[in-house]
Amino acid sequence: VGQSRSSLDLRDVMDNRSILIANLAKGKIGEDCSALLGATLITKLQLAAMDRANAHESSRPDFYLYVDEFQNFSTDSFATILSEARKYRLNLIVANQFTTQLTEEIRDAVFGNVGSIVSFRVGSDSDADTLSKKFQPVFDRDDILRIPNYNTVTQILVGGIPTQPFSMATLAPLGNPNPQLAQALKQLSSAKFGRPKAAVESVIF
Repeated sequence: VGQSRSSLDLRDVMDNRSILIANLAKGKIGEDCSALLGATLITKLQLAAMDRANAHESSRPDFYLYVDEFQNFSTDSFATILSEARKYRLNLIVANQFTTQLTEEIRDAVFGNVGSIVSFRVGSDSDADTLSKKFQPVFDRDDILRIPNYNTVTQILVGGIPTQPFSMATLAPLGNPNPQLAQALKQLSSAKFGRPKAAVESVIF
């Protein structure tokens, strides 16, 4: 990224179980850049996953794509990833505030493809209406609006068959952040994978 030839090989990242963290905070790079880079990365990951078609299924390690505030990057690629990419072992974990932030096509793709649904308390009436249909008759709309902190209403897929919805308690946040460790990991990553800025600029110029 930002070089005469990209050194970011997403297929290599997926196949070698590497960790790629992309900080696309709007406050740091701007809203337009954040949306453009996010959509580009997701499309490239989709293409890298599809490229696994030439590898035997047993040699495709699972790769997990976590996307926070994914309504900002919810292109048509998401619908394709949800419906087609699982056979290439690309697993998608997405988070956003409420379902009406999504386009109708993406929303339908999400609910049409997920097998297990875990719902914490929701604050939107439209979300409560949508989710209550998934958990009826055990839980209704008011139950979903009043779930206590760190508790969920859950329905999971076991052997391809949905279970009866049930409530579940989760763990409160564990541990404390370690800024020194984070900085050390950044420096290690830069030393291992990075190139000096002056060397890159000389090639570009």
